[in-house]
Parts: sequence; structure tokens; C-alpha cells
Amino acid sequence: MTQRLPTDPPPKIAPTEAEVRAFDLENQDALTEADQPEGTPDERRKEAIRRAAYERYVRRGATPGSDVEDWLEAEREVNEKADR
Repeated sequence: MTQRLPTDPPPKIAPTEAEVRAFDLENQDALTEADQPEGTPDERRKEAIRRAAYERYVRRGATPGSDVEDWLEAEREVNEKADR
């Protein structure tokens, strides 16, 4: 085990599941009409999924290794919003 030096950046701590869900609820309608990407409905859907997956990645502390899970969860969120 290596010892942390005082000059090392602090370790990244991922948010809890509750914090992620609270953030999702607070920001579920944050994408306004002006933010909607141009293009076909399929292109707009894919862009919405890309944005949602990236937001999940950032909220997790920008640590690699969960890209598939981020994408699938983002896809589910976008599909749920489209069904409303």
C-alpha cells in the first residue's frame, strides 16, 4: 500500500445512491426546449441519452468503469420521460 503525500489530491468520493436519486428528481425537467438538440427524433433521443449518461458519470465522481451501466440507466430514464 502506498502512502498518500500531502501534495496528492484528495481521493474522489462518489455520491451515495440517495444523493444521485435526489439530484435526478431535482433536475428531471432541467432540459428546456432551447437545450433540445436539432435533428431527427432518433438523433435527439440518442443525444438525450448521451447527456444523461455523462451526467451520471460526473455525479459518480468521473471514475471510469461503469460506462455500460451509466448508458443503460440513462436510456431507461430517457424512455421513461418520453412515455410521460
